[in-house]
Amino acid sequence: MKYLIIFIYLATNVFLFFINWTLFTTSLDIDLGFGSFTTLPLVALQVFGLFMLVIYMIWNSMKELKNEVLVASLQKQIIELQKNAEIKQLKNDAKDLSKHQDKSNILAVES
Repeated sequence: MKYLIIFIYLATNVFLFFINWTLFTTSLDIDLGFGSFTTLPLVALQVFGLFMLVIYMIWNSMKELKNEVLVASLQKQIIELQKNAEIKQLKNDAKDLSKHQDKSNILAVES
C-alpha cells in the first residue's frame, strides 16, 4: 500500500511537471533572513512532500514491525499455554489411570 501511495505521488508530480513546465522551472529569490537564495519553489515543495512521505513510510514500517513482534510473542505465549494444558491433562489422565489400577488391585485382593 505504501508503495502505491509513493507511485501515485510521483506520477501526479511528473504529470503536473510536464503540464506546467514553466511554472516548475520559474525560479524565485527567497530571503531567509541571513541571505537571499534563488530556488525553484514548486520543486522544493515537491521534495518536501516526498520527504514527508518517506518519513511516513518509515514510521508505518516501524509500526508494522512492532505489530509483528507483538503477534509473534502472543503466538509463543499461546503455544506455551497449550503445552501447559496438555501436560496438565496428561497428569490428570495418569492420576485417573493410577486410581483405576488401585481400584482393580483392591478388587483383586478382596476376591
